Amino acid sequence: TIILVAYSIGNDCKKWLDLRQGTHYKQLIDLAELFKFYEERWHNYHKVSLRDATFGLLGINLGDGHHSSPVEDARMSIRLYNTCGRDEKA
Repeated sequence: TIILVAYSIGNDCKKWLDLRQGTHYKQLIDLAELFKFYEERWHNYHKVSLRDATFGLLGINLGDGHHSSPVEDARMSIRLYNTCGRDEKA
C-alpha cells in the first residue's frame, strides 16, 4: 500500500509525474488541503504555504522563503503530517 503525503502535491502527481491513483498509489494526502482555512472576510478558503504552516504549527522557520530544498520540504511535510494531520481525513 502506497500513500503519498506532501504539500500541494496534486499537480505534481497528475501532470508532472503522470501518477494515477489506484495504479501507482492508493491514497494521496495533500497537506495544503488539510490545513486550509475559511477566510470570513473574503468568503473563501485560503491555503497557507508550507513555510507558513511549518512555522505556525511546528515553530520551525524554513528560511527566507526565496530558496527551497525539496528534501527539507519533504521532511517538513512528513513532520507536519505526523504531528498535526494524522488524525484528520484528507
